[in-house]
Amino acid sequence: MPDEKNLKIEEAGLPSPDRLSSEVDKPKFWENPSFLFVCMGILTMTAMIGTYFVAQEYNDPIIVIGSVSLVAGITILVGGMAIKTVEQLSAANQMKTEFVSIASHQLRTPLSIIKWYTEFLSKPEKQANLTAEQISHLRIISDSNQRMIRLVNDLLDISRVESGRIQIHPEKTNLVELTGNIIRENQPLADKKNIKVSLRNESEVPLLFVDPKRISMVIENLLTNAV
Repeated sequence: MPDEKNLKIEEAGLPSPDRLSSEVDKPKFWENPSFLFVCMGILTMTAMIGTYFVAQEYNDPIIVIGSVSLVAGITILVGGMAIKTVEQLSAANQMKTEFVSIASHQLRTPLSIIKWYTEFLSKPEKQANLTAEQISHLRIISDSNQRMIRLVNDLLDISRVESGRIQIHPEKTNLVELTGNIIRENQPLADKKNIKVSLRNESEVPLLFVDPKRISMVIENLLTNAV
């Protein structure tokens, strides 16, 4: 089943990360740059040792030159494969960078507009003219908008993860309240599939010292995968 987040991204006119990664074939193990460079090193050592023994065994310079040329040709071939693979990996990384750039620019603007309007309609003087059901729907729209903004930020985290610069900001967090909010945000999806989602905590859960953003991602992924 397609991931809900990927569907939302594709609805916005952007390729999903799964489809983006599938567009670039992953190199096979014999096309891996590390494997190819090791082979080049082995071939170079073999050429050096082989040249010595061939020179000792044969006095004919043509045989020596032919042997060295053969090994050198194979080394050049392997080197060309290594360069080609590195170029493919570089192209794949460039595609990821472009995807993140497109997502950040094309998604942030409409999401910011939606956020402004929901905050405007959520003012007490505006809610006075709304029914309880309309206020509930407005709250769901606002929560979903915040979730989409987090999704854009998560996409921007791709480059940080790859460069090892991901940051964790732990703070005291009410895990029950946080989980309840996530369930409420995803309730329309569950209702559409006639799935009942409920939160049950039999005892009081103390505040936990975690990164609320990261733990929200974990809980939301578990929930959306289940639904």
